[in-house]
Amino acid sequence: MKTSGYRLYLLFAGLLALHPALVASADPPKVEFLFPAAVQRGESVTVTATGKFDQWPVKTWVNRPGLQVTAAKEKGKLSLSMSKDATGGIYLIRLHSAAGASLLKPVIVGELPQVLEKEPNNKQTEAQVLDGSCTLNGKLAKGGDVDQYSILLKKGERLVAAVQANRVFGAPMDAVIQICDAKGFVLTQNDDACHIDPLIVFAAPDEGTYTVRIFAFPLTPNSTIGFAGAANFVYRLTMTTGPYLDHALAAAGGDGSSPGVHLGGWNFSAAQQLPLADVSVSDPASPEMLLVTRPQTESFAVLPQALQGALVAEQSSSPKQPQTISIPAVIGGELETPADQDVFRFSATKGQVIELEVISRSLGYSMDPLMQVSDATGKVLKEVDDTGKQRDCQLSFTSPADGLYDLLVRDLHHHGGSRYVYRIDAKLREADFQLKLANEIFVVKSKAMVEIPLEVIRSHGFAEEISVSIAGLPEGFAAETVKSMPKGDSAKGVKLVIKGSGAAFSGPIKISGATADGKKSRVAYYQVGNLNWQRTDPWLTVVAE
Repeated sequence: MKTSGYRLYLLFAGLLALHPALVASADPPKVEFLFPAAVQRGESVTVTATGKFDQWPVKTWVNRPGLQVTAAKEKGKLSLSMSKDATGGIYLIRLHSAAGASLLKPVIVGELPQVLEKEPNNKQTEAQVLDGSCTLNGKLAKGGDVDQYSILLKKGERLVAAVQANRVFGAPMDAVIQICDAKGFVLTQNDDACHIDPLIVFAAPDEGTYTVRIFAFPLTPNSTIGFAGAANFVYRLTMTTGPYLDHALAAAGGDGSSPGVHLGGWNFSAAQQLPLADVSVSDPASPEMLLVTRPQTESFAVLPQALQGALVAEQSSSPKQPQTISIPAVIGGELETPADQDVFRFSATKGQVIELEVISRSLGYSMDPLMQVSDATGKVLKEVDDTGKQRDCQLSFTSPADGLYDLLVRDLHHHGGSRYVYRIDAKLREADFQLKLANEIFVVKSKAMVEIPLEVIRSHGFAEEISVSIAGLPEGFAAETVKSMPKGDSAKGVKLVIKGSGAAFSGPIKISGATADGKKSRVAYYQVGNLNWQRTDPWLTVVAE
C-alpha cells in the first residue's frame, strides 16, 4: 500500500507539471505566521510556516540581500541562512508558487544567540535557565500559559528585556513581562511600552538569579478571566546586558555638515554618534524610511529619509534659548527630563501655511505630544494635543504676518526620559497627491484580465490631471494608461486593467502617476501589516493556461 501511494503521489506531481490548468485551480500559498521568525547573524535555522500550501515546494523572495530563504523538503518548513557580513534588523519574505503569492512576513535578524522555549516552564521552579544574553523564541500556546526564564545577574548589571509579538509579527496578544527575585516577588513589570508590546530596563539590586516571566491577554478583550494563549501567540523575548538599540535620531556629522545619527538605548560603552552611511540600510521599495542597525548591538530603529528638507537634531533647545531651524525640515529630539520643553524658531511670511506634525506614539515610544506655535511676544497662536484618535498631533499654521515664530513641543503630562523620543515633520503646505493600493498581491490568468484599483489621495486643493501607468509587466501583457481627472469619480480613484497572453510569471511591478508637465510624480504604495511601513513593490502572478 505504501508503494502504491507513493506512485500515486509521483503521478499527481507529474500531472501538475504537465497540465498548467491543474496549477491554476490551486490556491496561492497562505502564511499565517512563522516560528521562530528570527535568526542570528551568521547562523542558519529551520522555520515552520503555518498556513495553507496547495503546492510545495514554493519559491521565496526576500526584500534585501543577506538572508537566504529556501523551501525544505518537508511541507511548511523553510531553511533560513544569514550571512555574517549582512546587516540585522527586519527582513521581509514572500512565498510564491505558480498560483500566486503570500503576503509579506517579517523575519528579525539579531546579534544574540537564538534560543527556543522549552516546556514545562510555567512555574518559577521550572524556569528555563539561560547562560547569558540571548533571544527566546516562544509561544503562549494555550489559555493559562505562563513562560518563565531565569538569568544570573551581577549587582548593578542592567538587563534589557524586550518583547516583539504584536507590533512586528501581528500576534493577537497583549503581552506582559515581570521580573521576579529568587523568592518570586515581582520587582517590576511592564505592559505597553512599545505600543502593546512590553519592555523593561532593570538594574539588579544584588547579585543573584532573577526570573523573567511572560504572559498575555487577548488583543481583543473578551469575557474570559485569565491569561490567554493560542498557537499564534508567538513572541520574541530579548534579554541582554549588552548594547540594545532603542531609537535613532538625526545628528550632524563630525564635520558639522555630513548627515549622521545618534543611537539611543542602553548599555552602550559611550554616546554613539556615527555617520549615517555606517549604520543604515535603505530598501528601495520603502522610500520613506531607513532601517538603522549597528554591528554587535541588538535590535534596530527606523529613521525617516528627509524627502523634504534636512534632517535636524534637537540641541538642548528651551523657551529661553530656542533652536533656529529652516522649513522644510525633519527634526529628531528627546525630552530628557519631565520638565523638558523643546522650542524651535522659524521665520514665515504673511499668509504662508506651514504643516507641522509631531510623531512619537505611532513609532512605539512613550511621549504624548503637545504642540504650540507662538509669536515673537510669546502669545500662543495655536495649540494641539491629540489629532483624531491618535496621541500624536498635527496642525496647520497660517502666518498672520512676516516674522519669527516659535514651535514648542512637550509631553502633555510633563513626563520625560530615555524613551520620550519624537520626530517633527515641518513643511510648507503644497498641493500634492498620493496613490494607495488596497492590496499588495494580484493574479491574472493568461488570456484573461485583472483590475488593480487605486485610491487617489489629493491634498491641499491638488487639481491637476494625473496619468497612471504600470512598469515591469511580463512580455505579452500590457495595461493602458488611465487618467485621474480633477473632478468626478476618477478624482478619488482609478482602475488599471492588466491583460494579455504569455508565459507564467511571478514578481514585483511598479505603478506610478505623474502630472502632464512631469513636475510631480508619485509611486503607488501599500501598507505592510503591523509594521506601518509603506512599500512600492506590489506583486503580480501570471498563471499560464
